[in-house]
Amino acid sequence: MKVISWNVENALRCLPALPAIVEALGTPEVLCLQELRIRAHDRDAIAALERALPGYRCHCSLPRDPRNVTFRGGRMYGVATYVRGSWQAQVPEWDREGRVVVVRRDRLAVVNVYAVNGTTKPYFDDAGRVAGDRNDLKRRFQTSVLDLGRALRAEGAVVLAGDWNVSRTAQDTHPRLRTEEPHARARGLDAARVDYILVSGDLVARVRSAEILARLPSSDHAPVTVEFARPGR
Repeated sequence: MKVISWNVENALRCLPALPAIVEALGTPEVLCLQELRIRAHDRDAIAALERALPGYRCHCSLPRDPRNVTFRGGRMYGVATYVRGSWQAQVPEWDREGRVVVVRRDRLAVVNVYAVNGTTKPYFDDAGRVAGDRNDLKRRFQTSVLDLGRALRAEGAVVLAGDWNVSRTAQDTHPRLRTEEPHARARGLDAARVDYILVSGDLVARVRSAEILARLPSSDHAPVTVEFARPGR
């Protein structure tokens, strides 16, 4: 069984090529996409998302927080998990920015994660009051994801896959040089390893391969993948 995670940066830009991309990547059982940039009321875009991969079913979480998801007219964030076969899906109630989808089958849960990128920008609660900044939100989100993982672990094996917006060590980053002008030039000098697939301990012995794949032209992120042996093999 293969799981692939990829921050597509803009789903509509890559959807026409998605079937060919997925075939080239080895036709995974589970495909986790992040940063869709699709709003919850973009019906045509959602329909395109759902029919993009024949043979797969699409489960998504899209932003539904009008106070904190405002950039690009609200076209921010969003995750989609494509699955082959019969899986149950859920979106945690606390996920209001379109950052988490859980799919489950046969005592296995795969959690698609697009973690918060912490900044000093204010975060607003349901009443419109400032509730700290997005660095605070990032820590709360991480705690919620880990709590979710622990709850799912009580029911079986767990895979947490996605863009974590965290680099593990200094070796995994190349600092953005904001002093360079124009800023667009500096983007080419900015790199960070933030895409990870984490597996629960009971799955480690079943891991057959894990790779960072070549970056695709439609995104500034490279897909990551893990392949498991079936139980008993």
